[in-house]
Amino acid sequence: MPIKNKGNEMKKIMVCSLGIFVVIAYSAFAMESANQEQISESAALINAVESGHEDKVRMLLGKGANTGLQNKDGNTALTLAVWKGRVDIVIMLLEKDADVDL
Repeated sequence: MPIKNKGNEMKKIMVCSLGIFVVIAYSAFAMESANQEQISESAALINAVESGHEDKVRMLLGKGANTGLQNKDGNTALTLAVWKGRVDIVIMLLEKDADVDL
């Protein structure tokens, strides 16, 4: 094979490798973005429970908010709902399989 063609082959390999790197980097970014969005929705769930906003709790649960996320004090949405006597919210959280052991 002439030297000229080896350079072209190397360019093709480099371009292909770069393309693979871009796909992997984008996939990692997309997964991190989805994770951050879920954390934000779960933090919003805790805030909604503390404030007693049943409609917002229902909406966030419908969007898949993580009921197991703990606030800085280690409390989950379920724990806070129980402490605050928010029976309807407790029921909603239990229906979404909130972990009673957290």
